[in-house]
Amino acid sequence: MPAGRFDRTSFGDAAHGAFAEEDDVHANGAGKGPEAFRHFQAQLEELADYARLYASAKKDALTSSIRRAALWMAIGLVAASVAVASVITATVLALLGLAQLIGQALGERLWAGYLITGGGFILLLAAGMVLALSTLQTRFRKQTVQKYERRHQAQRARFGHDASERPRTQA
Repeated sequence: MPAGRFDRTSFGDAAHGAFAEEDDVHANGAGKGPEAFRHFQAQLEELADYARLYASAKKDALTSSIRRAALWMAIGLVAASVAVASVITATVLALLGLAQLIGQALGERLWAGYLITGGGFILLLAAGMVLALSTLQTRFRKQTVQKYERRHQAQRARFGHDASERPRTQA
């Protein structure tokens, strides 16, 4: 092959564009032998430093996002605690007021008002829980039955029978 066949100067304007820096290295003598390797090594170190900087920036961005989420979660937890405490306080004050009203109506027997109000509240709470559990159990059972009815309908549409209609003698 002729020596100038792959010479960069044969590419015209490319020497002034993308290859200009490399041609300067060749002109300074840095592009030959061990000097070229040292130059390449320096470029790799620079690239590695840029990669570490990029990774560090991404890590810091992730850390910042996690911290921000943790702060918002803490604020939400405090707000929820305040809301729950407010509801509990309002409930206690309402029950105390009702108990005192009943106690005065019974002839200044506050203990009776507290007993009636507290016991009544516990009974109402228990009745509400029993009703809620019963309703949920009924709903869950209906959903399960409907699920299996849909499966049986799909089997009948696909195979002409469902699992409950299939004779046990067939394999």
